[in-house]
Amino acid sequence: MIDRVRQVISGLLGSGQLSIRAAAEATGMSVRTIQWRLAQAGLTYSRLVDEVRSAEARRRVSDPTVRMRAVATHLGFAEPASFTRAFRRWTGLSPREYRKRLRALDRVVPGAGSQPGAGLPSLPVPPANGHIAAPADKKLGAGR
Repeated sequence: MIDRVRQVISGLLGSGQLSIRAAAEATGMSVRTIQWRLAQAGLTYSRLVDEVRSAEARRRVSDPTVRMRAVATHLGFAEPASFTRAFRRWTGLSPREYRKRLRALDRVVPGAGSQPGAGLPSLPVPPANGHIAAPADKKLGAGR
């Protein structure tokens, strides 16, 4: 059920309709059912939205052909500055710095920069299901 809600959230990105009500309608469940099942898994809807946005942000920022403003808009951020703050919270780096590090890594290990976060061990990389575990060290960009 949680993976289904993640998929719905992913599909709602950029639509401006990220409310739990929109997700409930898309899944055919009630708002209360979604809240209850997420609570059983130790999650909230807003945390799940944040996780989906974080995973999608890393994927899109990793593509050098996609403009940062387009990434911000797709993720539902009204202003690029809001996206930058969120991205820094997720990774410890600004989107531009993250992209710059991926490009540098790609020059050292060809193809490594094509994977979101590949070769950047201090950056949490979401697994295929999009669930992001909390990082052990919150100072992800420190010491570099």
